[in-house]
Amino acid sequence: MLFFSRKPKINTKVPKVEFSVGEITILVRRLATARRLSLRVKSVDSAILTAPPRVSLREIKAFTESQKEWIEAAAARVGAAANPFAPDARIDVAGSPLLLVHRPEGRGVKRVDDRLEVGGGIEHFGRRVTDYLKKLARETLSERTRVYAQLAGVTVKQVSVRDTRSRWGSCSAKGAISYSWRLILAPPAVLDYVAAHEVAHRLEMNHSPRFWAVVERLYPDYGPPQRWLKTQGSSLHRYG
Repeated sequence: MLFFSRKPKINTKVPKVEFSVGEITILVRRLATARRLSLRVKSVDSAILTAPPRVSLREIKAFTESQKEWIEAAAARVGAAANPFAPDARIDVAGSPLLLVHRPEGRGVKRVDDRLEVGGGIEHFGRRVTDYLKKLARETLSERTRVYAQLAGVTVKQVSVRDTRSRWGSCSAKGAISYSWRLILAPPAVLDYVAAHEVAHRLEMNHSPRFWAVVERLYPDYGPPQRWLKTQGSSLHRYG
């Protein structure tokens, strides 16, 4: 007698799986008809990865990590100019609302009360606002870093600002700290928390319980700004 066995059905109704690449949440969707891994960026902070049923989560994460630069570039394109720096736009700078004003006859950028007045041709407007914010971010973060470094009893070799997407700050083993200039668009408590966080790495180059104890000593109420970054931080990349 011959027995015929059916191939076991693949259960594609698996629980929702999510993980993060930097600040971008990756939702894994398994399809029985999928033949390969594919990625689609939905927004500035989310993407969907479609995978065949039998591909392991480890393989999925390895593939996604290999595509990190592409994912971040695609997310940047999606979010580009969502809130452009343009005349009559309103932005929050270090917790204060500012109206962007074009003054063609003027020169440079200056803050007047609740306005940011930008001189020169309109074609340079956005770049000049960005340059102003980067300079302000560097000055503000340098000052707050000095405050927390003194409190921690450590030295910081250098403070710089960049337009990073995967992290808000970083600290090298040699004591150089780099921040995202976009922190100047966040509430001041958020900027302070990140400064304290990075200075804490001068004592603990890890995220161990000892590290978080240092953060708490430097900035006791770090919970709310930390949650703000997780839930609203991606919105800062939509400016400019």
